[in-house]
Amino acid sequence: RRAAVAAISVAVATGGGSVSHASGTEKARDQLVAARTALDELIAGYGDIVKRGGGDAVRGMLGKTGTGPLFRLEKVCSELASVAEDPGGFADALEEFSLASARADGNLYS
Repeated sequence: RRAAVAAISVAVATGGGSVSHASGTEKARDQLVAARTALDELIAGYGDIVKRGGGDAVRGMLGKTGTGPLFRLEKVCSELASVAEDPGGFADALEEFSLASARADGNLYS
């Protein structure tokens, strides 16, 4: 489980790269930065989070319950892909994030 969460963090951290500032992308960029922060907090406090709320608490932090900066991150990031310095690399990292997010969600039920 921890490995899947770490994979999500790596995908978000490397996928953003440097996103050019274009009008209409500031909010999406801010959500991407907030998602990275949320994942860092999840990794750092994973054990405590699981103790407090189990898998549901982790799912909540991963945006699977409809709230938080990771909620609908794929959609937000798809808006940023066109303004990324490396759109192909950004798209690859977004795909990796989506797969890791699905794996993490599935692992929380096992």
